[in-house]
Order: sequence, then C-alpha cells, then structure tokens
Amino acid sequence: MLEQALAAPWGDVPTRRTTVHKHRNPLAHAPQRLHEEGSADYNDVSTPTSAPEIEVRRRAFIRKMAALKQSGSRQL
Repeated sequence: MLEQALAAPWGDVPTRRTTVHKHRNPLAHAPQRLHEEGSADYNDVSTPTSAPEIEVRRRAFIRKMAALKQSGSRQL
C-alpha cells in the first residue's frame, strides 16, 4: 500500500529500504543468539571508508556466511 501511494506522484523514482530496515530484516529471521554478532557484522560491512575497504569487508563477510551455511547444513 505504501509503495502504491509513493508510486502515484513519483512513479518513475525507485524506492529503497533504509539502512535500518536492511539491518533489522535479517535479524528478524536469525536466532536470538546471533543478533549481537549479526549486528556487529552488519556495522562492519556497512561503514567502510574507501572502495578497497568495502571490497575486503564484503569478501570476508561472504566467506563467513558461506562457512556458517556449510556448518549448518552438516548439522541437519
């Protein structure tokens, strides 16, 4: 409904989520025990100071998530 209301006067402008929403959404789907770590990871990835630093942090985050996914699938 909100997107429709925004589309009426500004139909050609893309809508985006705020950084708060980008932070809260994954936490809503994560176990409570991972919230503190997830918040720290999000802040680490979302607050770099240069393009090379962005890439380094992004790759480290992706490696960490891949490792967690692998360890989680082994537990099933």
